[in-house]
Amino acid sequence: MLIFRNTWYLWLGAGLALVLSLVLFRLPVSVAEPPDITLPDLKGQSHPLSEYIGKGKWTIVNVWGPRCPPCQEELPELVRFHDDHKDTDATVLGIALDYPSFGMPDAEEVAAFAEEYLVGYPLLLADADMIEAFGAGPLPGMPTTFVYTPEGELVAMQTGMITQEIIETFIRDYVPE
Repeated sequence: MLIFRNTWYLWLGAGLALVLSLVLFRLPVSVAEPPDITLPDLKGQSHPLSEYIGKGKWTIVNVWGPRCPPCQEELPELVRFHDDHKDTDATVLGIALDYPSFGMPDAEEVAAFAEEYLVGYPLLLADADMIEAFGAGPLPGMPTTFVYTPEGELVAMQTGMITQEIIETFIRDYVPE
């Protein structure tokens, strides 16, 4: 019975997360330009975020950590979304942080995790202070997903797990304010 009870709570939590994400996903105020920060990739090479954001496609920036259980659970959704959209209208950029410290992660740990989960989108490394430069305030938790329009405007943010369906619905129904 204990196993059933724990499973029930997980399903309830997932359902609530879905409802909240549909209600809270859109930012009340958009940020018009991509953040002016540069982050290292898994090999230590620096990349400005403008290299990925505002290039004519929707950009889904997912802040995650390899030891974060909800991050692990949502990662296959992001991989599927990226694989389904990378050649047409959207792409994913992963930014890894250490969990639970929100500090800089170990690049080797992130690379091993990404290989295991078949992550085919770019991965950068950061800490929570760097994420604050995105313009949506301090990092409230992990995972956190930012949605940028093809023009590079930050229009949505979701703290907590996200699904491919939620992202696709948001993009399909997005109307600029």
